[in-house]
Amino acid sequence: MMRTARAATLLLLYNFAAHASDKPPTQPEQIHTLETVSASTNASGPPMWEFTRGSKRIVVLGTMTYLPEGLSFDTAGIERHVAQAQVVVSSPGLVVGDNIGLFRGLTLWPGIRRNKFNDDNRTLSDVLPADVYRGWEKARQAYLPTRTGGERLRPMYAAMELFEAVAKDAKLASGTPSARIVADAASSHGIPTIDARFRLAIADPKAAVKQFHVSSADDVQCLKRTIDRLATFVQESRNLGEAWSSGDQMRLEEWRAQDRPSLSCWSALTNQAIARQEGFTDLQGQIHQSWNARLQQALEANDTIFTSLPLRELLDANGLSSSLRRAGFTMTPVQ
Repeated sequence: MMRTARAATLLLLYNFAAHASDKPPTQPEQIHTLETVSASTNASGPPMWEFTRGSKRIVVLGTMTYLPEGLSFDTAGIERHVAQAQVVVSSPGLVVGDNIGLFRGLTLWPGIRRNKFNDDNRTLSDVLPADVYRGWEKARQAYLPTRTGGERLRPMYAAMELFEAVAKDAKLASGTPSARIVADAASSHGIPTIDARFRLAIADPKAAVKQFHVSSADDVQCLKRTIDRLATFVQESRNLGEAWSSGDQMRLEEWRAQDRPSLSCWSALTNQAIARQEGFTDLQGQIHQSWNARLQQALEANDTIFTSLPLRELLDANGLSSSLRRAGFTMTPVQ
């Protein structure tokens, strides 16, 4: 059946991928409201792959973020495979305490507010190279024309405001459109779910925020990458939405092969900075380790498992799914 999926707005570590080499537009780019993208009537729905080894079978849904809101796609395949599973393993992710994302949680602490701004009342014109600042000014005029007071923001948080303005205007959802489909199917069929996200405890939130540190080079690069990405971001989101909703695995693999670095650098940099204060130097490694451990736990007790992975983690040679291939699983597309 066809169904419209609307994703909740969430900050995720795994996000849409970006061109590092795109040039910022020479003129302010006009962002147009996107029409709802619908899969064709013979579409197979979002892409899935299966990993098999003997009696063990893992069906993996490939997910993407920053796709058009109201994206229509055939959910029957997802619902069928969830119903056939003995257990659902969640996507990898990060939570703190009572189920709030680390970056989102930080905004609840008054101490983080000062870390959103440059030291010593410096402005972006003081901390950015001249060419990056020119790109910021053009982008700000195009996407944040009424924004005041943003000059004191750290570059990575200026990047966040800029990117969110573009995504909001273009009606792009930061979450994965299929998340609610999977959750509802598991609930309706009584399929248990294992939470595979990494939980990071903060012993002393005030101290962690006080010691918050991101290098100026990473801070600046985050804004530069975001500015460079804006020229093609919206149209590519539309194209990828069409490919994802129709299960066009060839187009998606071509996209993945271009090896673009991910967006939402502000989220990753914030998460990493705070995690370091808690003794975790490789936060992404901890997230991967938690997911792998929960999947192995599920495999010990079950033969048929359903899970989801960001497409890059699923398709990259060194992505999370590579551990399954090394363990002797054969990977094939689900038709």
